[in-house]
Amino acid sequence: MLQTLPLFPDADQQALIENLELPVGLASHGHHVMRDAAYLASAIPTGAINEVVDEYPLAPVFVRDLCGRTIHTGLNPLPAAPSVPLFPSGCQSVPVGHPVAELLENALFLTYRRIECAPAKVNGVGLAGQPELLLRALIGRPQQYAYKLRPDTFYADGWRLPQVARVFAQPITPTQAQLAADELLQRWQARPSGQDYEAFYDANNGEMWFEELFQRGCTVIPTLEAYNGRYHVEDDYTASSVDPGRIVPGLHEVVRKVTSELPEGTIISVEEPGWVTSTIIQPAKVIVSDGSGWQEPQVPQPMIPNLSLPHSRLGGQWGAVWIPTHPGHFEEPALWDWDATGHFVQVSGPLWDPLHYTYTCTPQLVRAARKPLPSMPSLFILPETLKARFHPVVEQTGYDTLNERTAQQRTENPMHPLYGSAIDTVPLASPVTSLGYHPLPWVLEYELDPAHLPNLNPRHRVSPCPVSLQGRLCPQAKLIQPADTFLKYHVQVSEPYRAAWHVAATSSQNDIACDEIGTLLPQQLGAASQLSRTAVPCWLPDIPASQLAINVKRLFAARTYRQSLQQAALTLSAPQLPTAFFQFREAALAWRRLRYRLFTKYPATWQQACAEGLNLGTAELLVPNHTAEEHAEVRALRENLLGVESAPTPPATAVPVTGAAGLPSARSRANLKGGKRQKVTSSAH
Repeated sequence: MLQTLPLFPDADQQALIENLELPVGLASHGHHVMRDAAYLASAIPTGAINEVVDEYPLAPVFVRDLCGRTIHTGLNPLPAAPSVPLFPSGCQSVPVGHPVAELLENALFLTYRRIECAPAKVNGVGLAGQPELLLRALIGRPQQYAYKLRPDTFYADGWRLPQVARVFAQPITPTQAQLAADELLQRWQARPSGQDYEAFYDANNGEMWFEELFQRGCTVIPTLEAYNGRYHVEDDYTASSVDPGRIVPGLHEVVRKVTSELPEGTIISVEEPGWVTSTIIQPAKVIVSDGSGWQEPQVPQPMIPNLSLPHSRLGGQWGAVWIPTHPGHFEEPALWDWDATGHFVQVSGPLWDPLHYTYTCTPQLVRAARKPLPSMPSLFILPETLKARFHPVVEQTGYDTLNERTAQQRTENPMHPLYGSAIDTVPLASPVTSLGYHPLPWVLEYELDPAHLPNLNPRHRVSPCPVSLQGRLCPQAKLIQPADTFLKYHVQVSEPYRAAWHVAATSSQNDIACDEIGTLLPQQLGAASQLSRTAVPCWLPDIPASQLAINVKRLFAARTYRQSLQQAALTLSAPQLPTAFFQFREAALAWRRLRYRLFTKYPATWQQACAEGLNLGTAELLVPNHTAEEHAEVRALRENLLGVESAPTPPATAVPVTGAAGLPSARSRANLKGGKRQKVTSSAH
């Protein structure tokens, strides 16, 4: 139903949509994001704004198709991937001359994952189900994480649109689109004898003509000009040239193979152009290289990512993606696609994962937070130096510190992308960590939380690594010096921070009670029978039961609001919008109620779901498998994990969450004050 909303609303439509407080919003920073009031709502330093949520990009808003066109991926971030190389339903082409086109690959589309250490709070946030227990330290031993501020983006090198091996066709009526296809075929058949594809393209003013056919619903399948050709990369990581495109099953029909110095499958010439409409694919007939004359470049064999670790944005095929550390590792293009579940993942080529690896561009991406675009604070100025080259994975030479003065300065600007964050970076002259995978704490690896996309848990996504590839697995990054040597860079200016660090350093367990630097690795998980002996927390702010019990339809029962919702449905030509709105809200509330019920009332069941990567519905069925004693043991371990004892402290004030998280916004809650509507807060649902 969301597909009926305009992807590129005008000013009036935008104002109308914002006024409706929809449970989903139009992305303003280049990514479809999931928002959740969990870790950041508890960890943000005192004095920061209350409406703080975790934001996790799920997919890019814009990608490049095989023709080089920019495609908007629709309002549904997880569409079902079609079996043919077309785009999922709901995607649209970015109109030529649209203002957003000027920003693409001319600005940085970033969010940030932040490894913060929360200070103790006098009136802080209580742990859900234990409101008397205030959170003091969410990330144990923060000095062991040299990489605390991590760019979170699907855009390769921080700015390149993700490349997919699909083509897009305008949703024009089949009859009109077929007329355009017939015109293409007639001109090809009427061309002068012996005229090849390139000459035919030039003779027919191909750039303008192909675009005209595209607007009429007929996309000419790219062949020589396809955006999946192999690069020629120089020693300084710049591309000097690119080979012709390569065949894509379903789009190209191989007429014959010929001897060539180009890699196998590279298109040599075109026997007949092909086309795509929204309903038909007519493959292009091509002649390709057999690869017999191809000589593999003499480059060091790259390492490959260990897919048993949380690489939530990679396909599940071992060796298809590799760690780029040499110019030759960038010669193959990085290709992305939707997998069978609808998630957007990288399927081949040099790895792009700035969450878990540091690249030569990482410092520039981090510094970009200082320079947002004046017109759009959610986007950042693109340093021109990023455009000139590819960026390999390297050893980290900077160390991220925690400086409370920095946090205080940032709280003065609510629009700052790192509002409330205490993270600073100290550049050092020598490597701080070895080259490798930088783990994230449990609370920031969203796919390991059973409430967040459990099918992305590594144990559900990949098979064991083949023996032939095990010697190429990239190791975890290690601190080159002991962690305590980096404490001198941490600026502690208040007692709460010092107290929090003391708790983290003296606690018998760290933030997830797993490995020495606080990362859950699937192979280190214990059996289900042992789960009650180890606490696996997922931090949730304390939310009163009355908020979780709110009936959405009662909450938005104001007559004026119903009328405005109906009017919006007419204006946006979306008659099902009111129904979809309430259904989505109710589903989100039901999901949140279940999440809190398991976490607070049945913690041993929650812990098993975390360890085994189970979804909440499956976990609920396992509640009878755990005893009251097991639940009590996990609750006690949670307290020990925080390093504090329960005290008769008044329950913390609930942290407001946005409407996008499934609960009413602050504006809606304010409408409950006074009159009969106040009873809504105590109604059960």
